[in-house]
Amino acid sequence: MKSFLLTALAVIASATYSAAEIKVVSPWADTTWTSGGRGNITWTTESSDAKKDCHIQMMNGNATNSNMVAYVTAPDTPVKCSTESYQIHPLNDFAAGKYWIRIGQTDAADSWAYSGVFEFKGNGTAKPYHLACKCYTQHG
Repeated sequence: MKSFLLTALAVIASATYSAAEIKVVSPWADTTWTSGGRGNITWTTESSDAKKDCHIQMMNGNATNSNMVAYVTAPDTPVKCSTESYQIHPLNDFAAGKYWIRIGQTDAADSWAYSGVFEFKGNGTAKPYHLACKCYTQHG
């Protein structure tokens, strides 16, 4: 009975959750971003997601209580997922600490792909939910 329930739960979980076809390559744990510097983001995309629009957001917190800190791409101007790279320059001044990036489609909760946790060095003068840069952004 126990194995039947576990199998049933696994089938239900796989039917209701499909992993994102996006895989974040960088930033990763050995990355440090610094206020005023550059933030390089790279990912790979399966062909099924290539023509979709991707939003990029900067997060902090922990696995059970994460917070979106900033929009990397403006909410009204996502990038094509097939772009597979994005550079932020100069980085806004976020508080020093641990952060990560998520990339995906905002209309599909299971589409998000996450970077590794990386270090950010800053003083924390940036306002929450603003763009991750004070600047211009470029991609591709």
